[in-house]
Amino acid sequence: MRKIHLILLILITISSCKTFDYKSRFEEKYIGNPKKIQITFYDVIEIDDTIKKGKMKYSEISFFDKKNRIFKDYSINSKGDTIGKKCERLFNKKELTIKSVCYTDSTENILSIYKLHKNFKKSTFEFYHNNKLSGKRIFEYASNKIDYVDFGYDKNNKLKDKTLIIHDKKGRIIKSTSYNLEDNSIKNIIEHKYDKNGNEYEQNWYKKGKKLFTSYTNRKFDDRNNYIYGEKLFFKNSDTIKSITTIEYKYDKKGNIIYRLINTHNQPSLIEERKITY
Repeated sequence: MRKIHLILLILITISSCKTFDYKSRFEEKYIGNPKKIQITFYDVIEIDDTIKKGKMKYSEISFFDKKNRIFKDYSINSKGDTIGKKCERLFNKKELTIKSVCYTDSTENILSIYKLHKNFKKSTFEFYHNNKLSGKRIFEYASNKIDYVDFGYDKNNKLKDKTLIIHDKKGRIIKSTSYNLEDNSIKNIIEHKYDKNGNEYEQNWYKKGKKLFTSYTNRKFDDRNNYIYGEKLFFKNSDTIKSITTIEYKYDKKGNIIYRLINTHNQPSLIEERKITY
C-alpha cells in the first residue's frame, strides 16, 4: 500500500469553491467489480505525533450490480443502527432512466428521476420531495450534440437559472456561462484549461466582464496513474491568501482507495476507511 499526499492551497475568501478534487461514491470509478463497499468516517486522535482513529462518526454502505453500478445503499451509526432510510437506484432495461428511491418500512419515496437520450446524453433530472416534483433540470443540446444549455426549474415549472456549457474536441468542459434571466445578459463565466494529459490546470472566473480570480492546479501521478500530489493556488488582485488542506491516501492491490487522512489547517481532522468486498 502506498501513502499519497495531496496538498492544495486555497483562497479562503472564496467560500464557494471546492477545497480539493472529490467525487461522490456514485461518481467514482471502481476497479475489479466490487460487490460491496463500506466507507467509515472517524474523528482523529493525535498522541505524541501519532495519528489514531477516534470515535466513529458513521458508515456509508453501498452494493454494486454486475455492471459496476451502485444499486443499493444506506448508512449506519456507531451502534450499527440505520441512519435515515435505505435507498435504491432502479435502472430500466435500456438504461435510459435511473430512478432513485428510499424506503420507510414498505413506503417508497422518490428522490430523483434521471433520464437519458438514446445516445446516453443526459435529458432531464427531476427532483422530488414527499413524492411530489420539487424541481427539475432540462438539458438542450447544440447541433454538435456535445455543447448544451442547462435549464433549472422550480416545482411550478418556473425557470430559475440558465447555464451554457461549451466543450473542446475531446469532450472536456472549457467554458461555463450563466445568464441573468431578466435580460439574458451574462452573469458569470468560468473558463477551464487542460494539460496534454487531459488534467485541468487553470480556471479563470469572471463576473460582469471582470476577472474575479484565477486558480492554478499542479498534479502528479505515480506509475499506476494514482493521484499522488496536487497543489491549487487562487489569485485575486495579485494577492494570494493561503489555507492548506492535505490528504494522505492508501490503495489496495487493485488500485481502489481504502484509506484517507484529511488534515485541515495543518491539523488532522478526519479519517476515512474503506472495506471493499470483491
